[in-house]
Amino acid sequence: MNRRALHSTRSARRRTAITIAATATLAGLGLPLALSGPSGAVTSHSSLNVGVTTKKSSSLGTFLVSGGRTLYTLNKTSCPSKCLKYWPALVLAKGQSKAMAGTGVSASKLGKVRDSAGAWQVTYAGKALFWYAKDTSSHPVSGNQVKDTWGLWAIDVTKKPVHVGGGSTTTTTTTTTVPSGGGTSF
Repeated sequence: MNRRALHSTRSARRRTAITIAATATLAGLGLPLALSGPSGAVTSHSSLNVGVTTKKSSSLGTFLVSGGRTLYTLNKTSCPSKCLKYWPALVLAKGQSKAMAGTGVSASKLGKVRDSAGAWQVTYAGKALFWYAKDTSSHPVSGNQVKDTWGLWAIDVTKKPVHVGGGSTTTTTTTTTVPSGGGTSF
């Protein structure tokens, strides 16, 4: 094989490896993919299915996530296009009829509603689900209890946290039998 053919083969393998890595990364985040085709034009990739699962936190409880990112609900029913820049909607992949229920998620509570762009947005217990654009790996729940122009945002808690020891207050009642008459003191 000549040098030119060898270089071309290595370049093609490198592009394929990068595409596979990008696909795996985006799929892990539950995000839709846009890949470049042979001509360099961007093509949509809609074979991914959107799933909703849960994450546990000792202080927040068990809450909904998709692709590892926290999901939020809005206390109002509408998030206009300007809102969606900060709070992207969780939408189904093209051709997907329902979100997949992962660990800790009740499949019967998952639903969908048409958003303003005509896509199917995922709902849980009738509430539309959104991500927060400002969440980062070091602050994955920074949108919880945020009040803004569009309303109050909150994580969707499926199970409240269990507080054991530490910050909780325990009241103990002690019963003592008094020898002189059998009374009880507290």
